[in-house]
Amino acid sequence: MPIIDIASAQDATQQLLTIEEKTAQSKKEAQKLSQEAKKLNAEVNNLRQQLIASAKKVQNYESNLTNIEETLISLKEDAEHKTIRLTENREKLGHTLSALQRIALLPPEALVAAPGSPIDTVRSAMLLKVAVPEIETRVEDLRSDLDELAELKSRIEDERAALIASQKYIKRERNDLNALLDKKQALQSKAQASQKSVSAKVKKLAQQARSMKDLVKKLEAERKRLALVAQKPKPKPKKTPNQVPKDTVAESPPAPVQQTAKLTVVPDPSQIREFPSRQKRVLLYPARGRVISKYGQKRGTNESYDKGLVIATRPSAQVIAPFDGRIAYAGEFRGYGRILIIEHSGRYHTLLAGVERIDVTEGQWVLAGEPVARMSDKKLEYAEIYFELRQGGQPINPSPWILTNNTNSNLDKVNG
Repeated sequence: MPIIDIASAQDATQQLLTIEEKTAQSKKEAQKLSQEAKKLNAEVNNLRQQLIASAKKVQNYESNLTNIEETLISLKEDAEHKTIRLTENREKLGHTLSALQRIALLPPEALVAAPGSPIDTVRSAMLLKVAVPEIETRVEDLRSDLDELAELKSRIEDERAALIASQKYIKRERNDLNALLDKKQALQSKAQASQKSVSAKVKKLAQQARSMKDLVKKLEAERKRLALVAQKPKPKPKKTPNQVPKDTVAESPPAPVQQTAKLTVVPDPSQIREFPSRQKRVLLYPARGRVISKYGQKRGTNESYDKGLVIATRPSAQVIAPFDGRIAYAGEFRGYGRILIIEHSGRYHTLLAGVERIDVTEGQWVLAGEPVARMSDKKLEYAEIYFELRQGGQPINPSPWILTNNTNSNLDKVNG
């Protein structure tokens, strides 16, 4: 019996040493994963700021391009009007000068012998005396118009040069932005192992939803369900009959977690702002352009787009997140085309529809001004993006919430 007890004690001691080694190894791996996660988070946060700055540059170039194009159109119209007026004035002046030249070639005796009374001759002479200064004035006006036309043509050439330069700049900035987006996507893929299952679940909810209100409701319910699951404590493993007592062998360490799951990137809570409970101008326009349809305004037979704003943008316009939040949905939805739904606090959601390319995935957190999509690059006069704000699933007028001057917004202060 003593020999068996000694053997059992040695086995228990060996098991304890093995478990302690595994525990120490697990702690080292956990520390390593924690350091990698911190490093990855810092890299992602830095990348976010670069993306926001780059997207803002692209949008500024888009605004400059639109302004240059509009200026060119205006200058060309002015040049055309001045050319027409110059042509007309030249013709009139030409006829008058021809008449004066014919009169000047006549000798004084011919004027006396000219048909008509002497009074008519005197009147003609007086009219000619008055007409000459007027003609000289017209000549000066013509010279001035010619100078203005030359200046207009020079300005048109300058604007064309600026347009070409801006097109080069925006192409370069878009390439830089695409590189940053690819880098961010690589980091997200490394960090989010469960992204595919999340996307599959969201797509299934979208198929089940009958309307946009229903989709928002289902997405919100799914978020609450996941939050409750995360809060529930994990069940303790049941003790089996063959389990070694705690005083003999230490508890087995938990099963090692995959590295990708440990590296899930979640923004610093201090970076994600709460959506204001009261009406406050905090939203950014999702794209630069001109509002062509306001909240409550019908647009033909399309009644789906009367609950928000429709903005006319440039082709390939950059689309940004209007406010901090989480991507609740990204993909096709009936009647809306490709859409993005961004969830904010306080049961607020923003909806962006009509985009061509989506650069984010479900579950991803974004900051205000961060690039999320791109408009179509088709050679149309303009593209259209639909912008909607919802509270508790119900659409509300977004206009009172939007920053009035998007170009000079306090974006840097907010995200600095």
